[in-house]
Amino acid sequence: MILKSYDLVIGQIKLVPDLRQNEVLKQFVGGKEITPGSAIAKGTKVDLEVGDGLGNQEFPVPNLVNMPVDEATTLLAGQGLQVGEIFYQEPEEGQTDGTVVKQRPVPGPGATIRMGQLVDLWVAGQAPVKDVQ
Repeated sequence: MILKSYDLVIGQIKLVPDLRQNEVLKQFVGGKEITPGSAIAKGTKVDLEVGDGLGNQEFPVPNLVNMPVDEATTLLAGQGLQVGEIFYQEPEEGQTDGTVVKQRPVPGPGATIRMGQLVDLWVAGQAPVKDVQ
């Protein structure tokens, strides 16, 4: 909207790995980067480099199995990951209510994940009852 208000034309939008989702990181005119506030002619096509919200840092998938679900969600947030779906299931013998019994993606040798990605959790026990007021 800002480009249009200055009578500029939106060119190509290139998504790049960065945690700043949908944020304009760089702007280009004629293939050359320009700084914010640079004087350019009306009608100029401006290409944008925009963050994809994921970042490019890859690291091993954390192992959350046998961890209390509240600790698992805190760990995910601390590593820049997001909690995806949480599925509750009847605990099998030896499983403690409220602990993670399965996750996706699965941790293991060579399994990596990027910042910002979702991790689904399967938790032993019943879903917590939400207060309705």
